[in-house]
Amino acid sequence: MVCLGGTIQLFASGGLPALYVWEDDPTLSALDVFNPFATPLAPTYYYVSGTDINGCSNFYSVFVDTYDLPAVFAGLDENLCIGDSVHLNAIGALSYTWSSDPSLSALDIPNPWADPLTTKTYTVTGVDVNGCENENDITVNVVPLPTISAGLDVAICFGDSTQLNASGGVLYVWDFDPTLSNFLIADPWASTLVTKTYVVEGTDAFGCSNTDAVTVTVNPLPAVPVLSVDSVFIISSIEVSNQWVLDGDLLVGETNDSVNYVEIGLNGEYWVIMTNEFGCSVESNRIENPIFITDVSVPEINVFGEVLIFPNPTLGILNLVSPEPLDQLIVMSLDGKIILQETNLQAGTILVDLSELPRGTYLLQMIKEDQSLVKKVVKS
Repeated sequence: MVCLGGTIQLFASGGLPALYVWEDDPTLSALDVFNPFATPLAPTYYYVSGTDINGCSNFYSVFVDTYDLPAVFAGLDENLCIGDSVHLNAIGALSYTWSSDPSLSALDIPNPWADPLTTKTYTVTGVDVNGCENENDITVNVVPLPTISAGLDVAICFGDSTQLNASGGVLYVWDFDPTLSNFLIADPWASTLVTKTYVVEGTDAFGCSNTDAVTVTVNPLPAVPVLSVDSVFIISSIEVSNQWVLDGDLLVGETNDSVNYVEIGLNGEYWVIMTNEFGCSVESNRIENPIFITDVSVPEINVFGEVLIFPNPTLGILNLVSPEPLDQLIVMSLDGKIILQETNLQAGTILVDLSELPRGTYLLQMIKEDQSLVKKVVKS
């Protein structure tokens, strides 16, 4: 018997060595020798004619049976993450020999470990109980690790949160930390009160994983300023980096440690936003309506009669209604400096134009004979 696809040598005898003729068969190496090689592809009868010294001939046949080759199987092709190993497992034979490769843990066993650094094809030869052998191969495709990014390092202010953003994979697992909103998504929120480094493991579609880290730096808040009122000033307890605010609007240019609310001439809520070198901000307490204005738009009886002044505060034109003529009308700053002056004014409505004056509080003095009446007015 011979293994399928194997070769066996036939030997004819009884005749003269040079006078043998084999029946034509393509699996024979020669037809006119006594000892041709046969490579049968199936169980086969071979026929030979021999002639002796007397010229007499006879026929004979020989049957060559074949063994099937073992069904050697090296396994299904594998995808392997670089740096990992895979356990090969050949089947279908009695003994095995792998083609020499330094990335195999052994060559004479069915199940060596393979740890290639590049894609490789491994070939195994298996031999069965009949000594017949066959081979098969397996390709181990080495996949590079994914490039996982945890995102750029970020700085936040104490008490704030930031959203992380990992990329490069299809699945993500963050190292456990109670300050993360979720461990199994790419973009959890981090709410740490101290500087921390977060590590994420990302896995790609091949099942290969890699890690990366992102640091969240927590910057301190500035000291909270405390506001107080002194005379016509609202004062911050902190001397620098103040930004004054009125009713939610920034007061442009007002960055000192105090603000003159009389010069601003507007009521409302005043406060300070304090920002440090890290860009972190806090707000002070509120000072509400520091300007006390007497409503003089209602009649007031005095030596001048019922005097009306409106609107007060005014954006520009002030109406003064006097039932008596006035000798003089003077507009002064709070320190007594004369800004406007008119004389010999008739009774009735007098228009006082403050539109060219800066915002602030002024004194309006009315003089009649030896009498004087002074009122505060506000230009807003």
